[in-house]
Amino acid sequence: MKHTQEARLRRRSFASWSKVLPGDSLCVPDGQGWLEGCARGLSLAPRGAGRSFGDAAFGVPEGLTCQAPRGAAFDLDILGHLLWLDAGDSVGAAHRWLEGTAFEFPIYGGTQWASVGGATAGDIHGKNHPGEGSFGRHVAALDIVLASGETLRCSRTAHEDLFHATLGGMGLTGLITRVALRVRPRASPTLRVRRRQVAGLDALWPLLWPDTPPDYAFATVFDLAQHRPRGLVFQADRTSAATPPPRIARRIDLPRLPVITPGAVRAVGQLVLNATRDPAETLVHRRDFNYSGLHEHLYGWNQLYGLRGMIEYQFAASQGAFPALVERFVNLARAHDAPMLAAVIKPMGPLASGGLLSFPMAGATINFQVPWSPRALAWLDLGSEAVIAAGGRVNLTKDCCLRPDQMARMYPDLDRWRETVRTYDPRGRVLSALARRLDLKPWATAPAS
Repeated sequence: MKHTQEARLRRRSFASWSKVLPGDSLCVPDGQGWLEGCARGLSLAPRGAGRSFGDAAFGVPEGLTCQAPRGAAFDLDILGHLLWLDAGDSVGAAHRWLEGTAFEFPIYGGTQWASVGGATAGDIHGKNHPGEGSFGRHVAALDIVLASGETLRCSRTAHEDLFHATLGGMGLTGLITRVALRVRPRASPTLRVRRRQVAGLDALWPLLWPDTPPDYAFATVFDLAQHRPRGLVFQADRTSAATPPPRIARRIDLPRLPVITPGAVRAVGQLVLNATRDPAETLVHRRDFNYSGLHEHLYGWNQLYGLRGMIEYQFAASQGAFPALVERFVNLARAHDAPMLAAVIKPMGPLASGGLLSFPMAGATINFQVPWSPRALAWLDLGSEAVIAAGGRVNLTKDCCLRPDQMARMYPDLDRWRETVRTYDPRGRVLSALARRLDLKPWATAPAS
């Protein structure tokens, strides 16, 4: 038995999706390895699809990284309107499967490749956050294996403290194995999408918070740090018109080459903007609207930043603070001669999931990319201080910049989260590289030898 366990545990090098936070740990290919790690007293870290831009998806060097289970049949409870699926299954697969039933799930997120367990642990959000809230708001229950090896089913009525610590808890409560998503009767999958250009941020803000909010909304700017940046605003509402479902995007892995550069992004952006000068209205399938970006077809697009990798930075703030905070970041970027590439801005609503470390908050959020460099880390650190001063927060699923003290000042429920998690993980065995970097579990003990 010992020989079998040793053969399953392999040391592997990991990197964040942004390719800038390398690490290594032991790993196993499935959730069963979690119990092996429990028996050996190792530190444990769950891993879904590995799509986190930060260091949340791999363990510490002396620990064990465990892949979330996947592959079991989806189980639809028609009477209870619940879809049970493995934590390692992708969110996109869940949407596609539901299209063959009489039900739908309202949250899409930024990529179809994210795992359901990762979407729960990150409490992801989509372009319809004002009306639907985040992913965790639609999670009805989940099964989780603790560091002790015990499996618990938790919900808003059973082990509710663990449930709320797990939503947005970055995988630090245990290994999520199964998730129940609350689904609803299927409506028309078609959206009527309106697109228009904007020049400058002053023209964007009224469109971000209109008097009558659309069902879906976001804006994109190719390089926000350019003088008087131009971008595109998309607003969409559901309609009864029919559209065919899109084809499944192909997973195309790419070599690590420096193709995505500030100059290349600006050139492509100029071509797109020149071709979209006039407002337009189109009918689009909801899945295509949410998962139509080039990054959805080029699975390994992160390789195209080359050897240096990049930083994906995302923050949220209240509606009152957000415009000035974005201007502050733009000024910092320009002062450091840095780009703010592929910026996406979305309005956010007041509907909360109850997750103690959930990122979404009422107001708006922006994410953008910066080629990695020490200079970029320096000005983004100044930006993080501005986020704190404005009462905002940085998204942990994308973070590689925060310091422990900054994290503590951004998330007011951190102490409550720690108190809850310590009850279920008293020795701090569930420990990712993110948790160690941000000292999220100060009580964590050294692993057994």
